[in-house]
Amino acid sequence: LNYAALLHDIGWIEGEKGHHMATLRIILNTPLLHFTNKERLMIGSIARYHRRALPDKTHDHYSALSTREQGLVSELGGMLRIADALDTTHLRRVQDITCDVRPRKVVLHCKVKKAAPDEKKMVQEKGDLFTQIFERTLSLTWKFSP
Repeated sequence: LNYAALLHDIGWIEGEKGHHMATLRIILNTPLLHFTNKERLMIGSIARYHRRALPDKTHDHYSALSTREQGLVSELGGMLRIADALDTTHLRRVQDITCDVRPRKVVLHCKVKKAAPDEKKMVQEKGDLFTQIFERTLSLTWKFSP
């Protein structure tokens, strides 16, 4: 997850459109990244799913993984989508997060200096994979700090 988070926007080098797919391609093919082939598939897949399409067995990189690895990619991809959404404006509005996991719900308590409506909206949109995989609803609370 850490490597996927660090690399998830590397595809911007080719432009915004399709950067998630460019990210996957770069992770899979760049010799400067010293990962094994399996690590490349896992990291690249997690990073690829940080926006747009959800994991799908028709995607070659995803289908090359075992069922267990696909589950892990989906779980971590769901987390990365939320983290990415919480910084959608790239203004570091969310300063800290705590998480309250309940049987049917996960509540993210976000510490912010001011309102973050764009981030809130994007979490609602990109929380789809997380809620699907973990079978829990997702909600946010905002804690304002000076």
